[in-house]
Amino acid sequence: MAKAETERVAEVKIKKLNTDRIILHIQGLAPGLLVNAYSGTEKLSPDERFKQCRHYLGEGRDGALEGFPASGIKAAMVKAGYRAAKPQLAMTETTANIFVLHGADGLLPILAGDPVIHRSTIISQQGRGGPKAVEVTRACYADWGMDVPLQWNTERFSADDIGNLLDLAGFVQGIESWRPENDGQYGRFRVVEK
Repeated sequence: MAKAETERVAEVKIKKLNTDRIILHIQGLAPGLLVNAYSGTEKLSPDERFKQCRHYLGEGRDGALEGFPASGIKAAMVKAGYRAAKPQLAMTETTANIFVLHGADGLLPILAGDPVIHRSTIISQQGRGGPKAVEVTRACYADWGMDVPLQWNTERFSADDIGNLLDLAGFVQGIESWRPENDGQYGRFRVVEK
């Protein structure tokens, strides 16, 4: 008899998947949320750029007309978890076991009043001829919030873990332009009771 036939193969058992869902409310912190959905290169007036830099919801949901990509919330959670618990919590572990649920457009409604135009000048190192000043226009929501629907693998994370991770993401990572991850102060948030 061949050796392979006589060896006993270890039985593989896969546990039943257990997930849970929760909707957590995040409230933005000062100075606000700077949004930049525009990625084109053509020259636009500041007013045109202001309109183009926002994420518009197709039909408007929950009374909101504008949204934010759910993928940005998840990215902040993944990076915050890695920063807080590396090497015990690999980014792949968080990516594979936590999901931010969203509509077909991938956006979560921003619960806020109308944004204002935020203009600033940055020094660009790109292109030929050395550094040059570039005017940047963003939409700024001074007082904003979001309901974040989450689903996760309960074998890997508890409900408290999920809330704590989202709260940490708002403090150390932030979302959108000039967030803490990029040495800014915008896009910070806390998980709060609604």
